[in-house]
Amino acid sequence: MRKLKVFLFLCVTGALLSCAPKLSKEQAATIVSRYFGYPKPLTGIVTAGPAGSPAIKQFMKGIRKLEADGFATVQPSKSPKDKAYTPTDKSRAYMVGIYIKDSYPLYEGAVCREVLKSIEGIQFSGGHDAATVTFTAGLEPIEPVYSLLCINKFCDCFGKDFKKTDTLKLRLHRYEKGWRIGG
Repeated sequence: MRKLKVFLFLCVTGALLSCAPKLSKEQAATIVSRYFGYPKPLTGIVTAGPAGSPAIKQFMKGIRKLEADGFATVQPSKSPKDKAYTPTDKSRAYMVGIYIKDSYPLYEGAVCREVLKSIEGIQFSGGHDAATVTFTAGLEPIEPVYSLLCINKFCDCFGKDFKKTDTLKLRLHRYEKGWRIGG
């Protein structure tokens, strides 16, 4: 009789666990993106090189295009050689500003961002109460800034292979209110 009770208990427990909500790839992507802050702009300072270099003209052309397309607004200046551009609502999420001092331009902000590329797999353990999510992350350009201002090696993202990815893992646990990171 005792063996029958143990067998029934194991059957009922197994049935209940198999009906427990599993972690989907969509849920995992949402949790991973929220935890790592994806898409995450990688900010820095971009220039076209030393003052007087031929790339400065192309860089300035890119700045004028950003202004014409409504991504930046020029601010009043006391000196004709100095200008400051502030981001508009279209670019505020990744641009800090553009500064021209003595005909030398600098862009401060992001030209690329780190993103979640894909959820590669979910491995469950602990009776589906824990899961290890394997995912890939990589870079993607922020347009139109990348195309207009990343014109040579002075841009941090210039020449980087946007196909390169990093494979990472994140451990999740199931609680009454759903899946989350925790121990």
